[in-house]
Amino acid sequence: DMQLFAQFSQLLALDMSGCQHVTLLPDLAPMTALRRLNLSGCWRVACVQGLASLTELQHLSMVKCWHITALPGLSALACLESLDLTKCWHLIELPEPLTLPKLQQLHLCDCEQLTALPKLDCLPELEILDLAWCTGLKQLPALDALESLQLLDCGWCTGMLTPPALGALPELQYADFHACRGLSTLPDMSGLLALELLRASECTQLQRVPGLEKLQALQHLDLRKCAQLSSLGEADCWQAMPELRYLNLRGCTSLAEV
Repeated sequence: DMQLFAQFSQLLALDMSGCQHVTLLPDLAPMTALRRLNLSGCWRVACVQGLASLTELQHLSMVKCWHITALPGLSALACLESLDLTKCWHLIELPEPLTLPKLQQLHLCDCEQLTALPKLDCLPELEILDLAWCTGLKQLPALDALESLQLLDCGWCTGMLTPPALGALPELQYADFHACRGLSTLPDMSGLLALELLRASECTQLQRVPGLEKLQALQHLDLRKCAQLSSLGEADCWQAMPELRYLNLRGCTSLAEV
């Protein structure tokens, strides 16, 4: 009986991953001590009742919760450190504003119905933002307030037409725009002084990589199959990249000089 869960007010962890026949979850509101909640693979579940009451929750995993369309109450989770909504194929929105002061990891990979994100400037501790395969996203909010961000994955965001504003993100080390085929330019990279890996391969409309010459920590640069890319900026840009170890320009058929 799922109603028995209501008496577990001191429960610290609840793992229901793989319970693929569960259609209705118990009201979670009484479980105020909960720190970890794993509902991954509960693909018949369409809503999570009482989420806003889980003010001590630190880790929430809902991978392959295919029928979830929204998560009301999410911004009440002031202690949340990691949120994994990978392959929530029917998720269409996140709360606005998204205020999660302790969130370090946000995984939205393959949320293909997600067409927009809320403002993310209330995520001061965010280190990982995974948006890979979010094919419905047309643009991203400004990311320049995410001063703790270390990894940004926008690979296969094929619907994205406008690059996000990155500003000067002092901790960003990894940026992936692989197969963002709607982008004609990448964000201005000139403030990303800690960036070690930049992947923008198969961006078939890409023409510009602004600020490339400022990436003094860059070790890995992958621009293969960017057939419209005609220039890499300043002619001596490579002199400013003493740490570069990997360079792939294969298939950049419009480049006149390197």
